[in-house]
Amino acid sequence: MSRKRWEDICSALRYTLRPSPVQYVDKFHPMRELQDAFNEHYQCKNNPGWWNCLDESMSVWYNKFCPGFTCVPRKPHPFGSEYHTFCDGELDGHSSPIRWHAEIQEGKDHPLALGPKKYDERGKTVGLMCEMVEPIKSSGKCITMDSGFNVSMGIVDMEHVQGVYGQALIKKRGRYWPKRVPGDFIDEHFSNKEIGHSETLEGTLYHRASID
Repeated sequence: MSRKRWEDICSALRYTLRPSPVQYVDKFHPMRELQDAFNEHYQCKNNPGWWNCLDESMSVWYNKFCPGFTCVPRKPHPFGSEYHTFCDGELDGHSSPIRWHAEIQEGKDHPLALGPKKYDERGKTVGLMCEMVEPIKSSGKCITMDSGFNVSMGIVDMEHVQGVYGQALIKKRGRYWPKRVPGDFIDEHFSNKEIGHSETLEGTLYHRASID
């Protein structure tokens, strides 16, 4: 096959049959149908286990002009498009550790004409958390998240609004502790403990009305 023929074939490939919008520019239009089909397929054909992991994944790109391009320095491949994804966390033989939901982060490239997303009024991170757990709404399943999702209001809303439970790593940055964490008490309690010593602190279950 000649190079020209290969380039002609590649130029004719399409990932969507939906007509392009004419009243606004949607840089993500070519991949929306593919993403929707992926998520709808797993929502219909896959029953995730009781424990799932919500995290961020990078789709590697080196062209800074691609839609949603970002840089996340802590990632092994920091340049590209960022996806928020769900993976099944069970490894007991009854379910597979597969990725069953993914949504690209559009950022400033999100078309204003499409309007806000369903849970945007709850804030950026809280709205994202509620949106991502929509496929398993009212299931009572558990979600493990990294420190980027450690927002107390979001964890409460996941249970109160969506009917799923969340747990997240608390990552202390610098001298300050996250909001509502008894940092002074923790510092004093561990001041005379050996390095490596760990304990579990009993928490308190809050409802949204009590922390608004």
